[in-house]
Amino acid sequence: MKLIILPLLLLVSCRGEFYLNTNTKFPDLNKKESFSIKSAKAEILILNFFAPDCPPCIEEMPDLKKYTKDLPKHISFIGIGSVLEAIGESLANTDSKLIDRVKMFKQEHNITYPVYLAGSEQLNSFKVTGFPETLVFKLKDNSYQLKRRHLSAITYKELVSFTNNLEEPW
Repeated sequence: MKLIILPLLLLVSCRGEFYLNTNTKFPDLNKKESFSIKSAKAEILILNFFAPDCPPCIEEMPDLKKYTKDLPKHISFIGIGSVLEAIGESLANTDSKLIDRVKMFKQEHNITYPVYLAGSEQLNSFKVTGFPETLVFKLKDNSYQLKRRHLSAITYKELVSFTNNLEEPW
């Protein structure tokens, strides 16, 4: 019996249906508002975790801007900025260096989609292990289910493919 239950638990946990903390709040760059998956309204939600000092994050920026330029209303794209140190160290999302670096990155790259902040606690709650990392969720029965997890720079073509084929297996 144990041999049957363990693979089922691994399948469910790997698909993200139980282990992501959807109550996690990410403050905005001015620390006035926050975002959580529970507050999202779109049918498809995309979270892109990035760090300003991450070369692949800079590499994917033109494709992210192209993708978000004329985004359909049923898709919401959110940038979650952090720094490389937040992965291996304990760093709060209120750290002034983190906030300043993410703000500067947003300005330098003329990012028009919403950007929020993540410290170590928020990254851990979403099991982020590096940057960039993109998570694609789909709303089903009033809750978001993780449908895709992409580690490394993502392309425009991959984003379109992911959002058009969410019912296909990973």
